[in-house]
Parts: sequence; C-alpha cells; structure tokens
Amino acid sequence: MSLESLLNALRHRLAPRRGGQAQVRLQYLGMSDADLQALRPLLDGVARHLGLTLALDAGAGDIVVVERGFASHVSRQVLQAYCEDRPMVAIDVSEATGHPLEVMLERFEERQQDLLRQLREIPLVRQRASRWGTLDGPQADARTEPSAAVRRGSGQPTLFESGFDPSFDSRLDEEDLPALIAGHRQLVDNMLRGLADPTQPRLWLGYGPGACLEVDFEAALVRMDPAAEQQLRIAGELPSRAPPGAVPGPRAVERALDQTVWDLGLACGGYRLLRQPHDWWHVPLVAGGEMALERYSRMPRHLALARRLQRGPATPSALRRHALISVNELRAFVQACLFLGLLDWDDAPAR
Repeated sequence: MSLESLLNALRHRLAPRRGGQAQVRLQYLGMSDADLQALRPLLDGVARHLGLTLALDAGAGDIVVVERGFASHVSRQVLQAYCEDRPMVAIDVSEATGHPLEVMLERFEERQQDLLRQLREIPLVRQRASRWGTLDGPQADARTEPSAAVRRGSGQPTLFESGFDPSFDSRLDEEDLPALIAGHRQLVDNMLRGLADPTQPRLWLGYGPGACLEVDFEAALVRMDPAAEQQLRIAGELPSRAPPGAVPGPRAVERALDQTVWDLGLACGGYRLLRQPHDWWHVPLVAGGEMALERYSRMPRHLALARRLQRGPATPSALRRHALISVNELRAFVQACLFLGLLDWDDAPAR
C-alpha cells in the first residue's frame, strides 16, 4: 500500500462528525501541497479526539501551524511578526516513503500525539473542545513513550496521551535524574561561562561531518550547519567537541548565543537540573526579573509557566499542576530558564 492511499484510508476512517461542533481555524505556514496532503489526516484524528472541527486556512486563522523544518530556518522575529498574538504549533509532516507499513503507522500516530499535546495547551482549544472533560480523565493520563506509541501484540494502541501524570508526586523518591557525562558537562560549563564572559575563546561543536557549530562568545552568535540545527533544536540531541579543522559550511545559519543556550537547556531537560537542591521538587523557583520568554519560546505552556512565575515563586510541583504538562516538559523548561538565569532556586525551606 502506498503512503498516499494509507493516509486517505486513515483520513476516511478518522474523519470527525462535524455537525454542531465548534471550529478552530489553523493558518498554515511553510507547507507544500504534499505537506498539506499529509497534514489533513493528522488533523482529522486530532479533531475527532477533541470533539471539534480543525479547518486549514491559507489566509487567516486562530492558530498558526508551521512545518518544523521550515521554522528551523526562519528567524524567531519573523515568526513572531507573522503570528502576532496568536499561538503557534509546529509539526513535522515530511513523508516517510520507503519504510515498512508498520513504521509509517507508528510515525503517523506519533505525529498525532505530538500535535494533540500542543493543541491541548492552547486556551482557545480547551474552550471549544466538546470532549475536553474526557481528555482530563484517567484514560488520558496513561503514559507511554513516543517511540512505543503502538503496543505490538496488545491490540490496544495508546493514542493521544497527555503526558500529565497526576501520580508523579507519590513516586518522586523513585526518580533518579542522571548527571551529564563528563564531556557534555564541560560543554555546558563552557557555554554558560561564555554567556557571562564574552572574552572566552570560541568553541567548535558538532554531530559529525556536515553538522558543525561555531560558538563566537565575543559576537554572541552561533553559526551552525542546518543539520546541526536540526539535531539540536528538533531532535534535542547534545553536540560534542568537533574535531580540529571542522567548521560550519557555506549554508550555515546564525542564531543568537542566548537562544542557542535556551535550545541547549531544553536538550538537557532529562538530566540533573543546574544547581539542583535536595528535594528539588518542592523547592521554590524565583524569577530573576522580567522573563521576556517570547524571545525564546512562544509555546503556550511555556508562556503560561512564565506568567505564573512572574506572579511569585513556585515549586516545580506547583508548576506542573498549574500547566498540566508532563514532568519531562517541565524539566526541560526549568533547565533552559536556569541556564539563562531567568530562574533560580530559592533557599530551601527548613525541614
């Protein structure tokens, strides 16, 4: 079965019933005709689960949906100007041609989960979704890793989990965050030192041939090959020291140093947090002034967390419940804010 016929079959099977449903318009950006053809069946499944109609529009919309590859090559300022005050979601819709049918189905499901996780954080979607109450129920709290989206042999694919785990607090003692390996720890130390001291020497990092980053602390800029940008910003992979003589190629793009440190912080979310105190889950985090998070992220859940922290100190436990996000997402957000000095730990309460 071809990918096109597979997607058409899925679209027909998952098409939502539109009678009497509220509508949310999505204005697409950076998508080809093939991208739109792949996006429509994804939207149908998500719309059916939310209980609303998701309509694509080229000229206007309540939410902007952008292709991830396109977004990684457009400056943040241009995206902000395009979105104005509207929320934005990003999705990878490149075709998985040439792969076995099972792989294509897994990828399709992972993308639906990814899109639903982003849309469910947007207040407008929460207001209009007729099935929102069922999404907050026990069935929606089942957790799976994205790579295990289809349970082979179980007959029960775990679609559209929220990632919010209401029982995490009771299992906190079992959580053991790993520390960065020595090479990555040194890389992070060098980046944070250079962020504060522009006299630090340049760094050359990378992911292999054709995926190099050059960090210029004096200019507060990072030049990176598109493949390196993809690995850091989309895949969330940490780079390593580049071998001598490795430099970005002629197609390299530039990003501000602080924005790259934000990306690095997100990629380090699964590791021990910067200056992590004992009982970190219940130690308040304090904003170091105006957070101005829009420079780094326009994700609705990130902005909601920043607004909460601007009102006063909050523990990671309280932040997780406030934004209804997964622990992994919260760690990534906190780590990135700690890296940039947007947040810091308050003195641990007396025990």
